[in-house]
Amino acid sequence: MTPVESDFEVEHSMTKKLSEMTLEELCQLFPIILTGHQPQWKAWYREEESLLLSRLQGIVRISHIGSTAISGIWAKPIIDILLEVPADAALTEYKAPIQAAGYICM
Repeated sequence: MTPVESDFEVEHSMTKKLSEMTLEELCQLFPIILTGHQPQWKAWYREEESLLLSRLQGIVRISHIGSTAISGIWAKPIIDILLEVPADAALTEYKAPIQAAGYICM
């Protein structure tokens, strides 16, 4: 495939809904890049944990999850964090402070 054909396919795929895209189109838009384990990932998580705990009230538990939490394996270089709140918490009250801290709610 030439660069022009590739650009056309990416541009064309932008007009589709994600649910309508093929796996190949999704991989072009969202490539998965793996890297060897990096020792600094643990420190990065600790920094984010500290930030989140200082900005959010009522956190029951916060955990470093995903492949970057496992020493010795290849991973996407993205630190995944799980926040647990009380079962009866109003989740909408957490969205604004999380976004104000620079995160994207997914």
